[in-house]
Amino acid sequence: MGLLWALLSVAWAGPAGDRGLSGAERVLLPRTLGPQDKARQLRIPPVWPPGSAGADGGTVVSGGPRDFYLPTFDDSAWAPMSAVPPSQSSLSPTSLWVSPGPASTVQPPDAGLIFAEEPAGSKNGLLRGPKPAAPGPVDQGLFDAAVRDAGPPPPPACAGTLYIRRWFALEPESLVGLLQGVMRLRYTDGIVVYLNGTEIARRRLPEVGFPQPGTLATERGPVEPERIDLPLSAGLLRPGPLPNLLALEVHPKAIDRCPRADLEITGSEGLRAVHGPYLERLHGGVMELSLRTNLPTHMQVHYGSGETARASDRVVAEDRNAAPQVLHRLSLSGLRAGKPYHYQVRLSTPAGLQAQGPVVPVHAPPGPSRPLRIVVYGDSRSGHSVHAQVVSSIVAEDPDLVLCTGDVVERGSEEGDWERYFAVVRPLSERYPVYMAAGNHEYVRRPLGAQRLFEVFARQFVEQPPAPFTAFEGGAAAPRGEAKGGRGYYALDIAGVHLIALDSNQTKNPEQLRWLQDDLARAQAQRPRAILVWMHDGPYSMGWHGDNAALVRDYVPVLERYQVSVLFSGHDHNYERGRRGQLNYVVTGGGGAELRPLRCSVPGKKKCKYIPAAFFNEHHYVAVDVLPRALRLCAKRPDGSPLEPCQILKR
Repeated sequence: MGLLWALLSVAWAGPAGDRGLSGAERVLLPRTLGPQDKARQLRIPPVWPPGSAGADGGTVVSGGPRDFYLPTFDDSAWAPMSAVPPSQSSLSPTSLWVSPGPASTVQPPDAGLIFAEEPAGSKNGLLRGPKPAAPGPVDQGLFDAAVRDAGPPPPPACAGTLYIRRWFALEPESLVGLLQGVMRLRYTDGIVVYLNGTEIARRRLPEVGFPQPGTLATERGPVEPERIDLPLSAGLLRPGPLPNLLALEVHPKAIDRCPRADLEITGSEGLRAVHGPYLERLHGGVMELSLRTNLPTHMQVHYGSGETARASDRVVAEDRNAAPQVLHRLSLSGLRAGKPYHYQVRLSTPAGLQAQGPVVPVHAPPGPSRPLRIVVYGDSRSGHSVHAQVVSSIVAEDPDLVLCTGDVVERGSEEGDWERYFAVVRPLSERYPVYMAAGNHEYVRRPLGAQRLFEVFARQFVEQPPAPFTAFEGGAAAPRGEAKGGRGYYALDIAGVHLIALDSNQTKNPEQLRWLQDDLARAQAQRPRAILVWMHDGPYSMGWHGDNAALVRDYVPVLERYQVSVLFSGHDHNYERGRRGQLNYVVTGGGGAELRPLRCSVPGKKKCKYIPAAFFNEHHYVAVDVLPRALRLCAKRPDGSPLEPCQILKR
């Protein structure tokens, strides 16, 4: 398997006699189509132009092969699918089962699933025909008439609805010792998957009924591979002489897109960590530890002082009389400021299977009179290679905590995106608390994305009580009845520093602004060493998105009035540092997503109205040291080298 699947597994080793959380998986159906494998496909081209008699002058297809997913279906008239040599440089767009070839000794974290190459003249599956030459002024009318009469260009040959049938056999011993079947699937754009005549997955298509060939997907497919569990006890996978049938129908989002699919089926041999373990919170003497597993289990955590396990370690455990769960959260208490600690996760199932993770060192944040080290970064999304390097450098910084400015996934509603995020960030999140601010990509597919974010980080995004009735800059607050508290924003007090996470998806929600003003008033009365605010889309930016006028109007006056030390934001994929009015701001969106240039004061663009103190179109993170009388900000590249000289902000 590729490095992608290794990243999706957590390499934990258990004691002798136990199964460790190694994520070991046995390949039952490889992605690669071998020379002896039997597979056939049918592609029904779209009707073009829409509403015409048929594609390529043929007859209109009134319906698809309705029973194609049944073993008894006769597919002898379908086109056979054959193996494609890994060395072949130009792949047919109909060759879906493509191997990436021999694995190199060093692969980037985002190596793994691949699709067939796009047809010539296409981009992201969309046909881009040759641009016609600009007509001269004399024949403009003739040119316009020719374009009108010709109509839009026809779709590529690979367009339409794709149907695939693939047979594979399993030796009886191949299922021995497996706890769970797993299918990993990547596709464009909508798909239905059948295994031995049973529907096991339907994505981005009508929830019921048999989709017609002309049915289009509701949206594009996922960025990251999706994991679908296959219960072995249900008999979906059958060993023996009768082969298994995998059937797929793939529908494009638009008639000029080329549908593709890529998957493999494996069997899980042990317990596996899907998310984590990760620290949601670590302050006030309490550590909130979370973990998601592939199978329902009971969890207990052994922890104590120092970085090595001891016989005197404390144990906190879930209720063994309660039903086993896949999502686990435990609180470890009694931690003293600035002291080193360790923890070890241990899991067990009702059937007696046990597994344990490694001993993980952590340290509690220091007291209010000691220096506090914070790292701020964000906008990693699908830039996994860069993100992995940023994570490695942040771990080397050994911070007390990390603030993330959001957009850590492409789409918050996609479980595959979250699995990939946790696989990359695990070396960091298992040792240091990563405090999130909600990005717009976490909210994608509202409300599903926001709900998923709040579930994954439930100990961070707790419901905040409604703020008292107050007025604020930008308008008077409206009276409220039985108002509920908001979710998506929160505040922390750590080592004498007040930290506020705002949700830029809710800037039009007056409750967040009321809460912010009330929280800042309380914080200022306690005279903190510094007040740091972080969010995704901030008020000021000379990057791609530019300033956020609503934030400048409603939020900046409040932040200035209460003397916020620095406002950190992301959203624009660059580094920018500046000061406007009484507010210091830093844009740090260089965690791995594609870089975006300055939007002004460059050739072909207008001059910037406000010139930032620094602007770098590079990936990076920012180390922040809260010192006795100042803040030190050090922007660094993914390898840890300085992006600019460290800046001192006196408090």
